[in-house]
Amino acid sequence: MAAPLPFALWLAALGWLLATLAIVAWYRQRRARRQLRAGIERRLGVDVLTGLATRSGFLGRAEHEVNRSQRAGHALSVLLVEISEMRQINMQYGHHGGDLALRHVADICRAHVRDFDVCGRFSSQEIAILLPDTKLVGARQVLDRIREQIVATNVQLEDGRSFPILASIGVAELVSDVEDAEDLLLAADGSLRRAKARRDDEIDELLGG
Repeated sequence: MAAPLPFALWLAALGWLLATLAIVAWYRQRRARRQLRAGIERRLGVDVLTGLATRSGFLGRAEHEVNRSQRAGHALSVLLVEISEMRQINMQYGHHGGDLALRHVADICRAHVRDFDVCGRFSSQEIAILLPDTKLVGARQVLDRIREQIVATNVQLEDGRSFPILASIGVAELVSDVEDAEDLLLAADGSLRRAKARRDDEIDELLGG
């Protein structure tokens, strides 16, 4: 007859089983939250994290505004705001810290635009801003105000800690009747890349590179 398992082994097996069940339950809850969030975003066109338009919602508005501007001959500009070193933020403060950084920048963007301007979450670290009836010079003024506010404020964590962030911002104006929303955003993306290159050059000079 086989000897019964020691009590310690039974406890260990029970602990392993409970841990497994807890992980499975956590995974299911996480998946359910993601599905709920995705459903809300699809129905409302609003990003749950930031309260801004979703990418698809923003692109739809961008197409509408490009068509309107071309028909009426009005100015139209766009900004692309990208949080710098988002991967490093996630590594140091967790993905929740990254979420707070994105929400922080979204709040700043929303505070510095007009009621009829359109802000949208464009990617995991980018926010796009559509500025109807705004020429490039006016868009640059909005850009400067947003950038100054980002530099002047820190992201606040629930435990009392805070951390600074930087952002690169691209800007473009609708300049041709043949341009569409994609062309306008590509122009802003090119401007964003040049802004990032300039910032990297400045950092390199500060470090003595």
